[in-house]
Amino acid sequence: MPEQQFMGLAYAELELANLGDVHAEKHGLIKLEQVRRMKANFLADTGTVVLAINEDIQMQLGASQVEERLAELADGSVRNLPVVGPMEVRFGNRRGFFYGDGAAPQFRAIAGGHSDGGPGSDRRA
Repeated sequence: MPEQQFMGLAYAELELANLGDVHAEKHGLIKLEQVRRMKANFLADTGTVVLAINEDIQMQLGASQVEERLAELADGSVRNLPVVGPMEVRFGNRRGFFYGDGAAPQFRAIAGGHSDGGPGSDRRA
C-alpha cells in the first residue's frame, strides 16, 4: 500500500505596524518606540486575497475602521466585516501596505495572496 502524504497548515510570522505611525515617525512627529507595531503568526492561505486580523490585533495597532464589506468565509458563510487600516506588513525583507478585514476575536489571523490592498477590493476571509 503506498504511503499517504498529508499537507499541513503553513504559518508565517509577519510584522504589522500602524502606517500612520510609520509616517509620523519618518517625519519626526513621534519617536520610533511610539510606532504601534507587533509580530504575529498568520495562517498562510493561498485561496484568499485578504489580510484578516482579529480585534486584539486591530486594537494593539490602533487600526481605524474605514468601511464595512461583505466577506465570504471559507465555510461559505457571508459576514459583514470592518475594513481597518492602513497597515505596513513585513515578511522577511519584503513589505507592503494593506487594509485588513477585522474579525471577531475567535478568528485566526490569515494572510492571503495579492490584491490591490485598497478598501474596495473583493475579499475572502
